[in-house]
Amino acid sequence: MEATQKSQREYARIDVCLNVCFRQLEADEELERIEQTLLAKPSVWGPPGETELWKLADSANTGAEGLIAKALLALSAQIERLNRAASNPDGPMELGEIIELSCGGARFSTRSLLARGSRLLLSFMGDDPEVPPVRVLAEVVHLQTGPDGYYGLAFRAIHPADKERLTRYIYSLQRRQLRRASRDRT
Repeated sequence: MEATQKSQREYARIDVCLNVCFRQLEADEELERIEQTLLAKPSVWGPPGETELWKLADSANTGAEGLIAKALLALSAQIERLNRAASNPDGPMELGEIIELSCGGARFSTRSLLARGSRLLLSFMGDDPEVPPVRVLAEVVHLQTGPDGYYGLAFRAIHPADKERLTRYIYSLQRRQLRRASRDRT
């Protein structure tokens, strides 16, 4: 997505501490194949009618329907994590941590040395069932050296359904932080 076409949602960002696996991509051929795969199907399995389940779970409905919707969504996330643990189609991965997240990129920390322009295949690994396990093709666009160094990543390929999950996750964390801040003031 070009900079002129970005929506306001791309800029919603939040500080996080999110474990991530990644692999640096070398060949352009591999890069194109992975980009096509990421855009072809979402990385997260979801039950039929998932959009309606999210609407029920996100609504103020605290009745049985809302609880069932939340349980089904949590179960689908757990199934996806188990499937990923059983086989990793992306090959050997390195570990890192996302310290700031938006729908358009992330601030990323790792012990590995990366160069500006490096392309990475990221796979988010959250323990919280609300954290969407997402696969993203990212590019290193910024380097900050020193003891608190980090890499600035721009997401170059992500399936629209995964981007929607990421947006929902970011906004849910922001709502939690606002509620916490509101309670602390009273």
